Amino acid sequence: MLVKIGRSTFDSYSAAVNEMNDKLQNYISSKSEHMVCFDREPEGEIILFMEESKEKMEEDVQDLADFLEICYRKNRNWLFGSVGSPVSRIREISQAYETAAHAFAYRFLVEGNQILRFEQIDRKPVLMERADGEYHVGKINFGGLDKTRIEAFLRGGDSEEIPIFVEEYLENAGDACQNSLIFRQYLVMDMYVAASHFLEQLGDSEEFSRKEPFESPAQMEQVLQQLDTTISYVISLFREVMEIRDCHTKEH
Repeated sequence: MLVKIGRSTFDSYSAAVNEMNDKLQNYISSKSEHMVCFDREPEGEIILFMEESKEKMEEDVQDLADFLEICYRKNRNWLFGSVGSPVSRIREISQAYETAAHAFAYRFLVEGNQILRFEQIDRKPVLMERADGEYHVGKINFGGLDKTRIEAFLRGGDSEEIPIFVEEYLENAGDACQNSLIFRQYLVMDMYVAASHFLEQLGDSEEFSRKEPFESPAQMEQVLQQLDTTISYVISLFREVMEIRDCHTKEH
């Protein structure tokens, strides 16, 4: 499991966040025979569960999820956790981590304050259909394409998570993103504007060397010719933005 409590790249800890982290560490220490915790910046805490059966492991995961929910209700901190696929051999632990990390990247694309399991998102659209039917695969859903999610990711995400975020964000548009060049153009400009606005907030927009994506027909064709080329462009765009962000963090 990966757990993040009220932490982002540019936000400092509050007393409430420290208190909740202390409670989490104390809880894990009391269960040291069955779980181990590692601190991994900037994501949060990595919690490794060790049990003899999948059923017992699921019970441990649920107990921790319930504990975190109680802490959240008391302190009202931002909370997000992800659970990877269980494995039966030590050499497969990396697989468990990779699936947990994949689900963890969704913290910028779904509602916070929850524990998200990998099987909930595997091979499904990032904004899964809700009870009210707000999200539908294959339809253009402008409401689900929110620039604030992009800026939140650029603020608190990790460069290793960029491909997952970009692919899922674009795929959230359904068939329109795959079939419509015009719609892909809209999405790229929307993401470019969000990235530029984020850097303006940092005061580092002048360092942003990347020009607007559609300054010439040839450039537009190169970026938009296929969904894969669009994804590659946005990934490289976000990597440049995060490099500027990280330099800003070191300087300040």
